[in-house]
Amino acid sequence: MPPSLRLARRTILASVVPFSAALASNPETASLLVPGPEMGAQFRWLQRLGAGLGRALPQATALRVLAVGGPDGVTAANRFATEAGPDGQHLLALAPGAAQARLLGDSRARFDPGPWLAVCAVAQPAALIVRSGRARGSPVRVALSRPDSPGACALLALDLMGIESVPVHTSSPEAAYRDGVADAFLASGPNLAAMAEGLGATLAFAAEAGTGRRDPALPDTPTTMEMYPEIAATARSALRAALAACRLRALVVLPSLTPADTLTAFRRAVGRFVDEANVDQPRALAPADAVNLQAQLCPGAEAAMHYREWLLRRFNWRAA
Repeated sequence: MPPSLRLARRTILASVVPFSAALASNPETASLLVPGPEMGAQFRWLQRLGAGLGRALPQATALRVLAVGGPDGVTAANRFATEAGPDGQHLLALAPGAAQARLLGDSRARFDPGPWLAVCAVAQPAALIVRSGRARGSPVRVALSRPDSPGACALLALDLMGIESVPVHTSSPEAAYRDGVADAFLASGPNLAAMAEGLGATLAFAAEAGTGRRDPALPDTPTTMEMYPEIAATARSALRAALAACRLRALVVLPSLTPADTLTAFRRAVGRFVDEANVDQPRALAPADAVNLQAQLCPGAEAAMHYREWLLRRFNWRAA
């Protein structure tokens, strides 16, 4: 190649490569798929999260929040799995209902969240609230809405710890507790310690904030793994997955194969909008904690099967 052409080629590459890289790391527009409906409280705070993330990127991105399907998020996750491309223009807010459906083997859940790339997560504490002064020796009556709800894993935790328990099926676990029909229920929210005190109850155990870590919002409440470290690895992963679904409000992800610079741009933007959340909103986790939460939500096939087999033995329940 003549010297003049080589110089021209280097000049063109020097101008084009940085420009294309900038586009790859920071799209001008993007869409965040979230569970519907549009009028719900869940959609409104996801709108705030999406707007904050878009503003926090190096070059502000017009990030549209699109409601897809119902509140369990299965339809939104299915659409993301089939339609999203690795260009930084498509994100998903994975809902706890979708993660739970995948754990249960629900035939509607035609997606695998394991390879997706976590950007951030919105989570809140989850803990088992137990009546103080309850008569010892009798089975713990645990209120839960349905066997397929994340809260059912409270009975799995008690089973693994060798504590006898019986389910109390109800549409409102907290109401069943207040009415004296149940002794305990698994709750999630920002002020669980105050809730327990108001109910004359204690927090028996809490979901881990990270592997082996207590939730910083409940520093005095042990995790199930602390209380019973002898839990076998498969059962431990199954329990962690269900408890993680109890904590989860949304896990924001990009598709697998998204360029590294694009993922980095979005993750760096997370810290810039965290301060926008007020005390009445669930807290946004840092990217590293989001990755850890994703790993808990996506156990191996053996752990998922352990949970499904436990549901069948305990409740004679299996996914459709």
